[in-house]
Amino acid sequence: MALAPRGGREGYRVGRMNILIFLTALILMANQTHLDVLRRTLEDVRWLGFVVMGFGYFMTVAASGRRVRRVRPFDIMMVAWLAFAFLSSLYSVAPLLTVQRATTLVLVYVAVFWAAWAYASGHGEQKAIDLVLDALALVCGVGLLLLPVAEGARLRGRFRGLMENPNSLGLLAGVLLPVALERLLERRRPRDWVLLGMMALSLVLTGSRGGILAALVGSAYVLWKARRRLFLGGAVAMLAVAVWVAATPSLQERWIENPYLRAETIRTGSGRISEAWPAAIAIIGERPLLGHGFGTEDLLFEAYGYDPMSFKEHKGSYLHNSYLGLTAQTGLVGALAFFGPLLFLLGWSVWRSLHDGKLDLKHGLEGVLVAALVACFFESWIYSMGNSQAFPFWLSVMLLIHRNGRANAHP
Repeated sequence: MALAPRGGREGYRVGRMNILIFLTALILMANQTHLDVLRRTLEDVRWLGFVVMGFGYFMTVAASGRRVRRVRPFDIMMVAWLAFAFLSSLYSVAPLLTVQRATTLVLVYVAVFWAAWAYASGHGEQKAIDLVLDALALVCGVGLLLLPVAEGARLRGRFRGLMENPNSLGLLAGVLLPVALERLLERRRPRDWVLLGMMALSLVLTGSRGGILAALVGSAYVLWKARRRLFLGGAVAMLAVAVWVAATPSLQERWIENPYLRAETIRTGSGRISEAWPAAIAIIGERPLLGHGFGTEDLLFEAYGYDPMSFKEHKGSYLHNSYLGLTAQTGLVGALAFFGPLLFLLGWSVWRSLHDGKLDLKHGLEGVLVAALVACFFESWIYSMGNSQAFPFWLSVMLLIHRNGRANAHP
């Protein structure tokens, strides 16, 4: 993993890091498969990519005698929050589990904000995000090819491709759709059309309402930054489609009453609004300031006498809301310290790009952050590093910080 200088102290050209980023993203995506043999094989291997990225980076820097990048304010905030996550084991309902899951945060922090940062410094932010999009293209492509021939590609009528849960694929495609759209609008290459088409088709077929909403909001931001007329045209087209569906009974039956929009559960959010979130608020009320320990979300229902199997609609042991989920784990203190900087980053970056004259990668990355924060209302995922969405998201956050920092250095 050779390092070579390129334009300054932080400008490293990191060989073979591109393979590690691609494989790490692909393994995390494939680990959520419904294929039992593959999932069992990748269950422990998925952490290896983070270890190799971080360890290899610092070993290579030490061997070359070069300096690592300087510590920045976001490093201090992240390390402070990591320390808080570890200290929550002192009062956690499952201390060992808290330490284990907090350790995964450290692995991702080092891999993304140090090793992948060096790769972005040497090769650019676009190449780094392209590696994740290539992994997603492979997952979506194989899943769509299996759709006509494999019964397992669907779950209760909803498309899941290679993944175990349709919402996993929907959330992954929905969060990353804005940056794929930005790349298409900026480059207009055939491969970009194919990727965006596969992502959009997979997203719609999953029927993931949270993923679709996240993609719409994040992509609307990208369209607004690209062309005002294109944004307005897209809004008018969506309104026309909504009116068309509302006025056509056959389409209502096909798109609203079937597994895609599932109108009968919209009001309850598939049990989120009616069952899981009220229980979550009650649980938070027991320990509002510091929570129950990081990484314990899937234990809290049963810890307070709620039987997840007894819920009428809600499925699973998670709260299906990242804001409530993190508050239940780390209290109001930890949740505000976690989401506050992300909201500040979004507001600060959008403010700085208000008068940009042309579409840029940072607008796509801002769209990813917007989509992710919307998706946090419907799923518990942003702090769970073993899922398929967390690594692409935190890589995007790092690249947005990196892109803004480079713009400050070279206005």
